[in-house]
Amino acid sequence: MGPNRNKQVISLVASPTEPSDPRILVVDDEKVIRTVFSLALRKWSYQVDIAADAETALEMMREMHYQLVLSDISMPGHDGIWLLSQISDWPDKPLFIIMTGNADLDVAIHCLTSGAHDFLVKPVELDYLKRKVEDALALWQLDHERRRQQDLLEEVAITERWKAQQLFLNAIDALILALEAKDPYTEGHSSRVAAMVEGMARQANFRSHDVVNIVNAARCHDVGKIGWPDAILLKDGKLTDEEYERVKTHPEKGEHILAPIFKDYPDILDGVRHHHERFDGKGYPSGLKGETIPLFARMITVADSFDAMTSTRTYRKARSSGEAVNEIIACSGKQFCPQVVRYFLNFYNESLAGNEERNWIDRRRQPRYEKRAQVKLRQNDIKFDGRSLDFSTQGLQVEVDGQLQVQHGVNVHIAAGRSLDAWVKWSEDDDNGGCLAGLSIRAQQDDYLELLRKHSLTLTEQRGSHRLSEVITAEIMTDAGIDRHNILNLSSAGAFIQTRRALPIDAELVVRFRLEGEVRGLVQARGVVVHQVSMQEAIMTEGIIPGMGVQFMEFVDDSQARLAAYIQSKILRRNVSRLDVSQTESPEKDKRENAG
Repeated sequence: MGPNRNKQVISLVASPTEPSDPRILVVDDEKVIRTVFSLALRKWSYQVDIAADAETALEMMREMHYQLVLSDISMPGHDGIWLLSQISDWPDKPLFIIMTGNADLDVAIHCLTSGAHDFLVKPVELDYLKRKVEDALALWQLDHERRRQQDLLEEVAITERWKAQQLFLNAIDALILALEAKDPYTEGHSSRVAAMVEGMARQANFRSHDVVNIVNAARCHDVGKIGWPDAILLKDGKLTDEEYERVKTHPEKGEHILAPIFKDYPDILDGVRHHHERFDGKGYPSGLKGETIPLFARMITVADSFDAMTSTRTYRKARSSGEAVNEIIACSGKQFCPQVVRYFLNFYNESLAGNEERNWIDRRRQPRYEKRAQVKLRQNDIKFDGRSLDFSTQGLQVEVDGQLQVQHGVNVHIAAGRSLDAWVKWSEDDDNGGCLAGLSIRAQQDDYLELLRKHSLTLTEQRGSHRLSEVITAEIMTDAGIDRHNILNLSSAGAFIQTRRALPIDAELVVRFRLEGEVRGLVQARGVVVHQVSMQEAIMTEGIIPGMGVQFMEFVDDSQARLAAYIQSKILRRNVSRLDVSQTESPEKDKRENAG
């Protein structure tokens, strides 16, 4: 990668085209030559800067883009060849003409093999210099146009590839939603496994495109279950041997379903196919052992098992997070890869530990909706005042002025709603004599579902805000000017903006775009760049696109409320059909514990 040319990057965002008059840098330690050359070049309508040494010239080249550099070869300090070598890996480097007072052929060959465009022997007649400069700039213009056309083709290809990826990911999401809609106990399972796998991948220092790929594998790992009949999927008793053998085919079926989509991503397909292999070789479908099991699959296995153990299923109740962690540790080296277990434990200790009394399924149930409303509670004929914090399809979190008893029933009256019967799943004391509590709705409550549908803002998930994959054209304003780019991912907290030349990290900008659909209007926000993906990374990796992640810092007028309403309308449209608070439980346990 080339040097960090921040000011130039900013100017390119505002004006991606080159200046009409080419800019030339003259580098020579002799003042007379600098003066004569600069006067002549300006007379020929070129923009000219001068430098007396190679170090100064390099700094100027980092600040300003030049099409051509005329440099002496011998100067105090570093020479012209050194200067040429410093920019050898710059993607948009200028052409170099080396000048010397030595007419030796070996010197000329050395300059040209070092990357110089041409070689001039001083003294240089001005007419000859003019022809050489014109020839060099004509070549630069041809190469620049070629690169511009190539850039346009690459940008179109990457954008179209991204759109195609979003289409098939939406199709995968539809399959997952269809699967999870059949079984309320597995609702959100795929997204939770993906969230944990993402955290584990970052603990393992995965490259960004590998993180994307393993997350996609985790999201899709149970797609093969789409063919299971309800008699198996929802059975609350023990599976027969025949039923269990059918269950064991879902990894291979998942691979078969996904093969046309992920044909160029063998790691994803391997992760789906082998996520039920065991480290000791006793898993399925291939009986792989140890590190012959693909790494993606080994990581998905741990996350899948943790979420399965901490989820309530038709055939058994959920375990606590602590119990599940202990089970994973106990099975390290047998069912699970020891190295992957370490990745998981590091992620768990940073992200999940400290809340063991809160079941993972209760804390991660999707979707959750933020709602600040007054609530009144009654438990054992004692009345409490409280405030709701958020709601999910399974229950709600409340702040209460008093102490609620855990694992006891409670009657909840929510403002503008009827009373509901709930169960206190967990409770934490606060510093003011009250508590923060999680309540689970005990039975089907149509009024509660209607209340959910009216709630506005989706809460931030553990792995980030709800993100919408949509192409929205936005104006990006910096001190250098205004440019137009596409927003590809949008959340209430920020956006990912496609651009060939991302602004530097911590650069400030203003984003302005117009929403269409159920919620319409202009959104304008001040933001800061927090993430970059270079064009080179995007070309080398099909899973990512070039651009920058922008965190919104301050909104103009009612832009924040409008954006929240827009995102909420999209999320609710996708999820409202999935709202279900059924909580039937059975203590029976069978082989499905190992089927995820």
